[in-house]
Amino acid sequence: MLPIILSEQIVLPFKFWFNHSLQEGIHHQDELYCQLTSFPPSDRAKAYHLSCRLAQTGTIVLLTLSSQRCGLWVSLRSPLARSVLSGNYELVELPHPPENPLKWFENR
Repeated sequence: MLPIILSEQIVLPFKFWFNHSLQEGIHHQDELYCQLTSFPPSDRAKAYHLSCRLAQTGTIVLLTLSSQRCGLWVSLRSPLARSVLSGNYELVELPHPPENPLKWFENR
């Protein structure tokens, strides 16, 4: 499975309250997504690589592109979304892409 790649201009943004804080979300084709992270445009290849690896796990992944950023979003129905939003995991910077894409996330 591959990630969905879209211009940031065509998705519908919204904000939602989860775990005592305001979160970023988008709506696209009857699916709700939360933002895991964003990358500067210069790191577009890293964003795409991570989104592809996450999509291979069966997670519904969407990558939005604009001149300011690349947003990495996952379906709100995903267990990964719940874990990251709950504060159980956070995205970590790794020198090399790991074999297992979930290693991008550190258990707190």
